[in-house]
Amino acid sequence: PRDFDKGMVFPGHQTETWTWDDVAKHYYFHRFYDFQPDLNFQNKAVQQEAVKILKYWMAKGISGFRLDAVPFIIDIPETGSADPDHMFDILTMLRDSVKKIDPSAVLLGEANVTAEENQDYFGKNGERLQMMFNFYANQYLFYGLAVEDPKPFAKALEDFRKKPNSAQWAFFLRNHDEIDLGRLSKSERKKVFDAYGPEANMQLYDRGIRRRLAPMLSKPALIEMSYSLLFSLPGAPVIRYGEEIGMGDDLTLNERLSVRTPMQWNKGLNAGFSTAAKPFRPIINLGKYSYVKTNVDSQQQDAKSLLNVIKDLSALRKAHPEIGLGTWETIKNDAKVFIVKYEYKGDILIATHNFSPSSQQLTLSTLIGPDQKMEPLIPAGKHLTQGDKYLLKGYGYQWFKVNAI
Repeated sequence: PRDFDKGMVFPGHQTETWTWDDVAKHYYFHRFYDFQPDLNFQNKAVQQEAVKILKYWMAKGISGFRLDAVPFIIDIPETGSADPDHMFDILTMLRDSVKKIDPSAVLLGEANVTAEENQDYFGKNGERLQMMFNFYANQYLFYGLAVEDPKPFAKALEDFRKKPNSAQWAFFLRNHDEIDLGRLSKSERKKVFDAYGPEANMQLYDRGIRRRLAPMLSKPALIEMSYSLLFSLPGAPVIRYGEEIGMGDDLTLNERLSVRTPMQWNKGLNAGFSTAAKPFRPIINLGKYSYVKTNVDSQQQDAKSLLNVIKDLSALRKAHPEIGLGTWETIKNDAKVFIVKYEYKGDILIATHNFSPSSQQLTLSTLIGPDQKMEPLIPAGKHLTQGDKYLLKGYGYQWFKVNAI
């Protein structure tokens, strides 16, 4: 094919997407490495097998599926390696097949697409994927943190506001791949690289950062604020294993493997992950992120640990359904603070997050009406109030319930 060297997922590590097979005497398509040939979903037998697999796991009690690299499942390579046509009806078919067995089962799609393409994946009336990861917001979140300005992130949320009522965004800080910054401009991407991945071995595929959140952000207050922000966003928060205890990365491992080391449960053999003599992937055993220092067992016993902070934030989120069910708006302000306001059946919630290491001051009267008052929902220490003034500490955060006076 003329475009055999286009559309590669791993630029710099991959030279083609069409490769000749001497046995079959044909070229085959592989969006990823040549040992990972794509399944041909144009073939009805492949579609039927996919449905069979879904049914098998649903019979085992599974009620949700993450569909990896959705655009590459449904693309038609013959129409172009870089910008192919897509078979969106396959998503409708998969959704219908799952719905017949369990109407409440969820399909969560990994699709790093533009705002204009979202409807194709959700379906005009929400008849395809119920949920999608919001990669666009993720990229502008890290850009906003890097430049200490929440406005680009607030704009990204607004740009992706449109979706079917029955659909939902899944927000995340880290996943099992690199942080993909491909939708940022070159200058924006450089600022994120400079802040969070300045060394060449921290960067990947000319577009991403292959680090875990804790060593990347490094500051405990910033890490904690980022998780509070995640739980306060208008969608479903998703946390990848190990991030809840602040696991580190191993940059001596190749490519994406740096962030795919085994879960650190305790100080025992292989961090409690495996009883094997040697696990398939190495355990992090050096430095501050060693399994001896960073593990679930130790953090469960520490009331101030990151794990317990995240547990508290999760409980706080569950106690306020207005985030998931209500209307929302971002509140503009002159400070370096991201403010989001929710309203649902008369209940009002306001969440504030300081993107700066310096204290930021807000005026309470700009956030609420004259007949209302704000009740802080997180224990004191993240903010100070003095009359009508509200001082948010560096990387501080606070959620407020708005009540009538």
